[in-house]
Amino acid sequence: MNSDFFLVRRAKKGDPQAVDILVRKYYDTILNYCIYQLKDRHTAEDLAQETFLAFFKTLPNYKHEGKLLNYLYTLARNKCNDEKKRKRNTEVALDAVMNTAEAETNCGLEAKEDANAITEAVERLPEEIKDVILLYYFEEKKVKEIAQICGISLPNCKYRLRRGRELIRGFLEESGWRG
Repeated sequence: MNSDFFLVRRAKKGDPQAVDILVRKYYDTILNYCIYQLKDRHTAEDLAQETFLAFFKTLPNYKHEGKLLNYLYTLARNKCNDEKKRKRNTEVALDAVMNTAEAETNCGLEAKEDANAITEAVERLPEEIKDVILLYYFEEKKVKEIAQICGISLPNCKYRLRRGRELIRGFLEESGWRG
């Protein structure tokens, strides 16, 4: 059994240290996922916190049947989708994440142009395909985990991943990208 099982068990018994460990362990990952999904970092921070509040509110009924992180991703995804519905004009803001990564690696101008072209291509994807692409490439999740997080079948997940690649390739060719 993994450490999450024991931490969840302790948290269910009211151990504040276990709650703190769980939040510290997964908060940054969930926050980054929310940032990928939303344009506003402050809103992403709020939704990451809401994700953990929702988890701890339902903790008495939670049954640890796999990876806790996948369950948290599912909660975060639902929170982000609700926020997108509330703000119809909200788009995914990958550019902030990409700019941070570019600054950290000090990549050259050509690499920055490539990253911007890819970011723009990903932003043009339909939401259900974008979710799969983000989880696969940015969160490095396995296809089976993505299917579980998104609540879709494994074949549907594989289709969305393949279709997302095709669309991105088409968008990049359309923009004259020569990566």
